[in-house]
Amino acid sequence: MRKHQMKTRRLLIVMAALMAVPILLGVTTNQDKEDQAKIVFVGYRANNSDIYAINADGTGLEILTHNQKGQMNQNPALSPDGSKVVFSSTREDKNPNKEPYISEIYIMNADGTGLTDLTKSGGWNDEPVFSPDGSQIAFISSREGNADIYVMNIDGSGVKRLTDNPFDDSSPAFSPDGSKIAFASRRVINKVEALPPAEGATSKNDIFIMNSDGSGVVRLTDNTMFDYSPAFSPDGAKIVFNSHINKGMNFDIFMMNVDGTDLKQLTDDPHSDWNPTFSPDGKKIAYCSDRRPGKDIWGIYVINADGTGETLLTENLDFCWFPAFQTGGKKG
Repeated sequence: MRKHQMKTRRLLIVMAALMAVPILLGVTTNQDKEDQAKIVFVGYRANNSDIYAINADGTGLEILTHNQKGQMNQNPALSPDGSKVVFSSTREDKNPNKEPYISEIYIMNADGTGLTDLTKSGGWNDEPVFSPDGSQIAFISSREGNADIYVMNIDGSGVKRLTDNPFDDSSPAFSPDGSKIAFASRRVINKVEALPPAEGATSKNDIFIMNSDGSGVVRLTDNTMFDYSPAFSPDGAKIVFNSHINKGMNFDIFMMNVDGTDLKQLTDDPHSDWNPTFSPDGKKIAYCSDRRPGKDIWGIYVINADGTGETLLTENLDFCWFPAFQTGGKKG
């Protein structure tokens, strides 16, 4: 009996040691991995606009760029493997208060090193996002007049124009399989699409989807309001975006099927919510909002995909904007 007890005790000790191995080796659970998913965003502190990164649980805040006063960094996006960050910046604009305004697309390592100007067009380039395989970047540019959607290789070569419309197209977002691009536009299919901006311009904005080569444009929303910043869910079945469909100028987060059906409102607040982005597993949505109690300034928030469980991540920054999870294709 005593020998059996000793064997049992030794077995329990061995089992306990084996169970401890994953902890000692730093193995993480799925929840740990999700909490460690990175979000990049723009933070404003002391009148400087820089790119920051933070874990999805609010830990690990780090600054990736160090702008000069008056320069603007905007719309960061993480590459699918998390090794690169692409963003737009006015750092080359020598006269930032005078037209024509200059904004270029830059790429850098995820730690902020290796900064490279990809566009060098001397015009306005903005809202970059990686393709799911990390080989291309979609962005908007006004280099040929109004804002249209372009793609280029991640080294800046092979620039190709995807849209050519008299109205501004913006906020491109790749589908997870790379076959589609959702975007926002002031164009109105079969109504005033062919009219020049002076005659047909409108404050209305809708969400559209097209093939990744620019063909097959389909309109997904048809509101009298301003829809913007679409982003796909990781399974490609849903699109989130911000709109003020139901009230004044306060924006909320909405979700719909990829064909535009089954519209659902996820946030409902007297303040504005912008720039939604799905977490890698589709369970969370990050966005920016000016709902911070008593401060009325913008912060980065995370909610569950059904709109519950609101959490503020950026308590210690004055103003935060343009969040982007590390996913296969986002945006802005």
